[in-house]
Amino acid sequence: MPGLALKLLGVWSWIRSAGAAALKWAFASATHLLLVALALALGWGVWERRQARHWQANAVKLFAGWKADRERAAAAQAAWLAKLKENADGAEQAHSDMDRGSGDRLAAYAAAHRLPAGPADGSAVPAQGASAGIPGLPAPDAVVASLRPADQLTISVADWTACDADYSYALAAHLWAQGLNKDK
Repeated sequence: MPGLALKLLGVWSWIRSAGAAALKWAFASATHLLLVALALALGWGVWERRQARHWQANAVKLFAGWKADRERAAAAQAAWLAKLKENADGAEQAHSDMDRGSGDRLAAYAAAHRLPAGPADGSAVPAQGASAGIPGLPAPDAVVASLRPADQLTISVADWTACDADYSYALAAHLWAQGLNKDK
């Protein structure tokens, strides 16, 4: 259809005669043919160079994007590790605070349950009322205790301290673990 419009406008005959004249000129001598080949090679080279610059610019943008992504990922990882360290330090501080209060908790528990402090040699303190004493070292018969009200249950200060330290460590670890997914 475009050929018909060009014919009607008279442009087609002009293009055909110009093309025929160009071909006639190009094939008139070897020099002309060489000039046409050089012009085509130059045009091809310019086009290739332009395409190469285009693809080089695309590659540079792509690598810059990858570099920016790696930097963002490294910054996010560093922030996450800093947050984990902060949480761990907080948990360690909470554990230390709880661990320091162990003696106070033992004294408060003993006072609340009317338990006298045990002697340093570990011998059992005679019970006052229905309460047992807290010896410094475990009594030989304190391994298993029935929990009937008439029986006495003895626990050493060392066992109490070990249980309290384990509990404070477990509680601090639990609170730390709860804080891990807080910001997600």
